[in-house]
Amino acid sequence: MTGHGQARWQEGPDQIEVHLRSVNHRFFNLRMRGPEAFASFEAALQEVLRRWVTRGSVEMELRVEEAVRPESVRVDVELAAAYVLKFHELAKRVGANVGSLTCDAVSTLPGVVAARTDDASRAERHLPVLQKLVDEAGRDLVAAREREGERLRLALAAQLEKIRGLVAQVAKLTPDVVEAHKKRLTERIRVLVPSSVPVSADDLAREVALFADRCDISEEIQRLGSHLDEFLRITGDAADVGRRLDFLTQEMLREANTIGSKANDARIAHRVVEVKTEIEKVREQVQNIE
Repeated sequence: MTGHGQARWQEGPDQIEVHLRSVNHRFFNLRMRGPEAFASFEAALQEVLRRWVTRGSVEMELRVEEAVRPESVRVDVELAAAYVLKFHELAKRVGANVGSLTCDAVSTLPGVVAARTDDASRAERHLPVLQKLVDEAGRDLVAAREREGERLRLALAAQLEKIRGLVAQVAKLTPDVVEAHKKRLTERIRVLVPSSVPVSADDLAREVALFADRCDISEEIQRLGSHLDEFLRITGDAADVGRRLDFLTQEMLREANTIGSKANDARIAHRVVEVKTEIEKVREQVQNIE
């Protein structure tokens, strides 16, 4: 499910923020963005995050701001000298005057002066803080996902009620299928069989009974209703419901397909198409549930 969580730490001029953003995904997937020196911490931070998140694609952003300390400032003298040399060569070739090439001007050129804020040893010192922040952000993320989960549960309940209503329509139409077949069969016998050939009522009843047995969908309707009840029950569980709901939607589709193939009635077939459409909508939503 989608959600956002964050946590912040500050000590003097130094501060670290952890931002978590999750989107829907069938499995757990983590992408971490931040200073290069923190890249080696991904496995340790993922272990902390997995306490809170087991499903979904999560983007973790580390925002690190540190005060520039004297020992972290690096001046590339060789690069500065190379800049000055190239400026003089350029001036000589184009016949121009270098002018007042001051130290201030050279220090602003790319790479001449840099602050090593991504030093690995300094980053290592922040690992315990990062782990604590990821834990706090994970808790915040779960709270956001739970709020979305409740909205999703209500939406799923409404879709299940729609499916239940369609199934009830199918059940109501079922007795008419056998009666309609009996009328069609009687009419075909009247038209195709000569009056001199007797057709007993027992033979007609036997044929109708065979047809009724072949197109009986009462068990499938009962099982589908049972799956709907179980689906609602599982949505009330605390955790680890996504895969169970995914399995149930597959079973619901299987029962709907069986009803459609056995019913032998256009009106029921139309209802079954609507049932399958709604189940597919439910299944898409279930992919977002942890």
